[in-house]
Amino acid sequence: SGGASSTDGSAAHLKSAPGYAGLDDDRPRSVTARPRRLRRLSPNRWLDRLPEGHFALVVAIPGLLLVSVFVLLPIIAAVGLSAFRIEMLRDDFTPFVGFRNYAVRLVADTEFLGTFPVTLAFAVVTSTLAVPLALATALLINGRGRFSGALAVVLLLPWAVAPIADGILWRLLFEPRTGVATYILTLLGLPPVVVREAGGMLVAMVVAVTWRAIPLLAILFLGAL
Repeated sequence: SGGASSTDGSAAHLKSAPGYAGLDDDRPRSVTARPRRLRRLSPNRWLDRLPEGHFALVVAIPGLLLVSVFVLLPIIAAVGLSAFRIEMLRDDFTPFVGFRNYAVRLVADTEFLGTFPVTLAFAVVTSTLAVPLALATALLINGRGRFSGALAVVLLLPWAVAPIADGILWRLLFEPRTGVATYILTLLGLPPVVVREAGGMLVAMVVAVTWRAIPLLAILFLGAL
């Protein structure tokens, strides 16, 4: 009995020792590590692991497809049609003339030659005004000041207004008697803009096009900041 009691005591001592896990022990035992399951990468993790050049290409693909379908293809079609002689009153007569429209008819068109300098000046003036204003707007929004959120909302207003509504809005603003823009010009001592005249219409178009071009340029600048 003495030997049995000593054996039971040594067994109990071993069981109580740290790290012991006998066969008849009820405590949880260590389980062999299971093999790791292959995790499917989520789209976000997949994009994060792409190199910078590949990530830029993946992000740009949807926009490039839209531009190709709605912008590039019409341009190619217009260039192809310019190689034919097309008369509005004779739909069945469209001979191929190659570059004759550019080499002969274009340089002899007085209306085109008269409007080309005006178009060029219009593009230069609107770009000169829109680019600095858009850059200043992007810097203010990127600075995260007190009014940066409200300025971001105001920035998108030109896109929220339909082009036809734009024309009506600016016509009302430049109204000779009740227009807000006319009132401001009068306070500054400047002559009013008369949209019924050629010069006044050109000024109003410069203001309207600049106002509508600022959002796109500002978003491009924000993407680069």
